[in-house]
Amino acid sequence: MRICPVCKLDYQPRFSSLQKTCNETSCMIKLVEMRRVKSAKAKDKKAFNQKDKRYWAERVKVECHKYVRERDKEGCFSCGATNGQMQAGHYKPQGSNAALRYFVGENGSIGNIYVQCVRCNMHLSGNLVPYRAKLVKMYGESAVLELDNNNEIKTWTIDELKTLLIKFKALNKGLKDDRGT
Repeated sequence: MRICPVCKLDYQPRFSSLQKTCNETSCMIKLVEMRRVKSAKAKDKKAFNQKDKRYWAERVKVECHKYVRERDKEGCFSCGATNGQMQAGHYKPQGSNAALRYFVGENGSIGNIYVQCVRCNMHLSGNLVPYRAKLVKMYGESAVLELDNNNEIKTWTIDELKTLLIKFKALNKGLKDDRGT
């Protein structure tokens, strides 16, 4: 004998040894509804929570990459291509150096993120030889070495991510205002 999870009565499975409720159709339907509600609640828990650091990191990433694509309209930093989809390419990979993940370089200073075509960024793994050569040409060897040697370990807090989000939104707004769009 088993106990029905819906009506709490004892029952003997009649249809299958895998039967989960008593033989009442209403209990079977109610169990399906209960599982559907439970599944929806589980999905809600998995969805981004505004208190979750991943939520804020994703929002900052989107704004940061939007800023880089708007700022560097002249073409791919590595090969100069101007056609096709452009992406925000990192000189030092963001997975290996979280401190440089959102380091765009402002007011003429060196940055870690510049626009790259899909070919250079994804298919050529960043096409780093011409990327580095252009960085050296623009900022000098010492600035690039400083970027190369930056091995700071960084764990972003939610407050820092919120501050970065505000910064990148302001930078994006400034670019739009400058371009008159």
